[in-house]
Amino acid sequence: MPVLHLEQAMGIRVGVDIGGTFTDFCMLDETTGRLHALKVLSTPAKPGQDVLNGIEGLSGRYHVPASAITTFTHGTTVGINTIIQRKGARLALCATRGFADVLEIARLRMPEVLNLFSRLPAPLIPRDLVFEVRGRVLADGSELEPLSEADIKAAIAGAREAKVDGTSSVF
Repeated sequence: MPVLHLEQAMGIRVGVDIGGTFTDFCMLDETTGRLHALKVLSTPAKPGQDVLNGIEGLSGRYHVPASAITTFTHGTTVGINTIIQRKGARLALCATRGFADVLEIARLRMPEVLNLFSRLPAPLIPRDLVFEVRGRVLADGSELEPLSEADIKAAIAGAREAKVDGTSSVF
């Protein structure tokens, strides 16, 4: 009997994007090639309820049981907006040694090229909350330099000392 890989399995794919007002769903039936969309009200007071409501809506409208969903992809405009509007948690960032200034440097483009007073927006994480760690992975996934446990521990200690709400990492 041949082995069936997940990417070869035909089924129902669902993509979801939670927005501030609406949560959008897109459903693809890989067997028939039919594509369906659904929009439900977002439920900020009850996170996740909008997703459940949408899955129920898709199931009811298109007669597809939730158990038939083989791939579920989730994105959130609300999460992106929280970061961009700087209303979220205060975060620290662990970056590969030598790359701590990537957020500051960005692309070195001015928002308004011909305006001498134009300024880049402040980075999402201030430089004093970016902690460098040794360790490097190449584009092919092989390890050039092992991750330094000592550097990670020092970064965690620094983040705790700075009283951040959470951490993220870019290696």
